[in-house]
Amino acid sequence: MQSAFPVFPMLKNYCSWEWQSLDPGIRQRVGPLLEGAGETITVEPVPVSKKPPLYAKSVQELDCQEDIWEVGLVLHNEDSGRCLAYFPTLEKITPAIEACLKKADILMVDGTFWSEDELTGLGAAARDARSMGHLPISGPSGTLELLASIPAERKILIHINNSNPILKKGSVERNTLERLGIEVAYDGMEMEV
Repeated sequence: MQSAFPVFPMLKNYCSWEWQSLDPGIRQRVGPLLEGAGETITVEPVPVSKKPPLYAKSVQELDCQEDIWEVGLVLHNEDSGRCLAYFPTLEKITPAIEACLKKADILMVDGTFWSEDELTGLGAAARDARSMGHLPISGPSGTLELLASIPAERKILIHINNSNPILKKGSVERNTLERLGIEVAYDGMEMEV
């Protein structure tokens, strides 16, 4: 699996890294994060997709048709009892994903595209949002309606494509999000769980 993900050969020139396997349904302890800090974080991986990205080697070549290619993470602070749900890509909302979103204090969710035809309408791509593995924010079965109904303390859209109109402050789309209490991620954003 590691050879199919081309970022690893690039990373070796910049930093060291260690491969860590995550098994869906099994929480893994990763804390304390800071020396002297008492907080313990556990990571709960949640399957999102079995579809490999286009830049990965073909599934047939790897013979890994049962592998999960994308996961979301629920980070649990065992000391505070709070958790953060991190889902940078969402091709659909499964019951397991919805349950994770509903139990989290902070949500960080795929905000790649505002609409299904965002890139095709611009003539920038032949495939629509869903065929690229991303639920659009708006429209039928988009993430907006679900996020608006979840009582999380913070709801933050991440992994935003530069074509997405939510990046423009004052746009109709951005104002819609703000009215519903949904934030747009930005560089340097901080939160505490």
